[in-house]
Amino acid sequence: MQKLVKCLQQRYEVSTQIMEKPGDEVSFLKRRMTLQHDDRITIETHHKHVDQMCNLLGLNRKLQNKKSPGHSDMDQVDTTNEVSPAAAKAFRTCVGILLYLACDLPHCQHIVRHLSTYSAQPTVKSMTVLKHLVGYLASHDSICISLKWKGRTTGLFHGYNTSIPGESIMEIFTDSDWASDRTSRRSVSCATIFLGGCLHSRRDENLISNF
Repeated sequence: MQKLVKCLQQRYEVSTQIMEKPGDEVSFLKRRMTLQHDDRITIETHHKHVDQMCNLLGLNRKLQNKKSPGHSDMDQVDTTNEVSPAAAKAFRTCVGILLYLACDLPHCQHIVRHLSTYSAQPTVKSMTVLKHLVGYLASHDSICISLKWKGRTTGLFHGYNTSIPGESIMEIFTDSDWASDRTSRRSVSCATIFLGGCLHSRRDENLISNF
């Protein structure tokens, strides 16, 4: 690190943070990465993003207790009216924040993708789905990404035998909601990529996140 940082400082203005022992933290782009005692790295988003969305939507963060990120009526046909211009502005702002946070919220990406399709014309129903998701995030701020390297040839559930020295195993899991959209009957596909037992990226239709 001393050689690398010294070389970079000759041409660039550089600040460095290094995680060396359990408890060390690194902050980058409003994300906090912490080295845990069992060699895991946790990645947490800043609480201010959820606070901002709660303020925009008029939600009391302390009263939120949603148990799942997706509203039960999310896939039903939307026959509700458009919201007011002021509410539409708040909706778009919240969706923009969620799109920024999506890479750190793989369990919420399907709902974020769904909400982004309403950005042009938010409806009463889409606003309900948005408030439900924000309420879930407000009451589950301790949930975060946890990464622990298991080795080049170890997957989520078992290890792999390889004949090539230094070969790495990449696992890809895919699924679809099988035309759950009651209006268009379109399917949404998803793929998650794991390397060494660690989530590397997730793709939910047009929504991509990388870790």
